[in-house]
Amino acid sequence: KAPPPPPAPPAPVAAAEPAKARAPESDVTGRVFLFGGSLNSEFDSGGPTVEDTSSYIGLGVGGTYLLGSNFVDASVEYATSEDDTAFDRTEYQVSFGGYVGDVSIFTGYRYGKFGDDFSSDDAASGSGNTEQGPFIGVGYGFRMGNAMSLAGSLAYNIFDVEFDDPSTAPTFGFESTGVSLKLVGSLVGTPHSVYLQARRFTGDDAYTGLLPVFEYEETY
Repeated sequence: KAPPPPPAPPAPVAAAEPAKARAPESDVTGRVFLFGGSLNSEFDSGGPTVEDTSSYIGLGVGGTYLLGSNFVDASVEYATSEDDTAFDRTEYQVSFGGYVGDVSIFTGYRYGKFGDDFSSDDAASGSGNTEQGPFIGVGYGFRMGNAMSLAGSLAYNIFDVEFDDPSTAPTFGFESTGVSLKLVGSLVGTPHSVYLQARRFTGDDAYTGLLPVFEYEETY
């Protein structure tokens, strides 16, 4: 007598349900950082070049929202200098971008003020100014063993500079361009990082009225 045929396997339950899209992973991180540096500015209007170098220290806060391979980052920095040319500098920055492997591509907007207080463009010892405009850049990061990671970014900036100087009323301004470079070293698994940053901006214009043709450079 032939044995009975084996029973049919049960239908999988999941086969009757439509596949569900998996939501991209998200994360929010914050940061608080101390920084310091040196600002060198040159102003040439045809006569003797006016040059000034000032050291500064500052405090910054920021945060990053990561959704899948895309991110939004925002930060506020405040720096102060008590050198011969005293100033306070406040900078607001927001950027948007995405990762393609280890490479990031981003764009954003920067708004900065030089003055004599937080978020001020009025300087009691001279002229204050505002700087605002967009930037676009690219970054790259990689692991150095299991304990440290290294990242760098390069951005191109285009922004308007507007001076608020009582001696040259009305306010005058010009367009400036430049590059900013940042290198960041981080300890993997910890919130600790060290970064180096360099910026160089230049601009020139012919103000028909109070100022002749001039050139302006800013490095810090």
